[in-house]
Amino acid sequence: MNLEKKTIKHAILCVALLVVIWGGYVVGMKILHRNYEIKESSFSMIYQIDGMKQAEGMLELEGWAFTLNEDAKRGRYEVVLCDIDNQESYFLKTKSQKRPDVNRYFSGDYDYTNVGFSATIELEQLDLENAVYKILLLEKNGRSAYDTEIFLSAQGISYVNPTLFTEPDVEGAVLKE
Repeated sequence: MNLEKKTIKHAILCVALLVVIWGGYVVGMKILHRNYEIKESSFSMIYQIDGMKQAEGMLELEGWAFTLNEDAKRGRYEVVLCDIDNQESYFLKTKSQKRPDVNRYFSGDYDYTNVGFSATIELEQLDLENAVYKILLLEKNGRSAYDTEIFLSAQGISYVNPTLFTEPDVEGAVLKE
């Protein structure tokens, strides 16, 4: 009888562990593979990527974003990198930052103090040497990502898709001094 109780307990424990593991997998996949619709940026969407840093195995992007004529909500946007070749998305850990400088510059009836962000990702998750990533701003609590038309590659941040840019042929051209 004692052996039978132990077997039942072990079976219940195994089933419970399977449910926890499977549930964690399903939740994790929903978080990692979120669906979103990419929208063209409108004139009311104002944003800037101020800089990129690489240190201690991490990539950090800093910047700010807001919608004109609306008070800025803290942590409204999340930074997403989208590989332009395979469309794979990388969701960066995005933290809000106060940006009183942005609020002063766009001074008016609305408060844009809470528009800043710092977004990080482990460098090993990306292939900066071979890939080009489009920087998107995903609305938290929403399914819309705004296309910033800003790109990230091994050369840094670019406002032109580096795969479409061709250097001008100036060999043999007469250049004025």
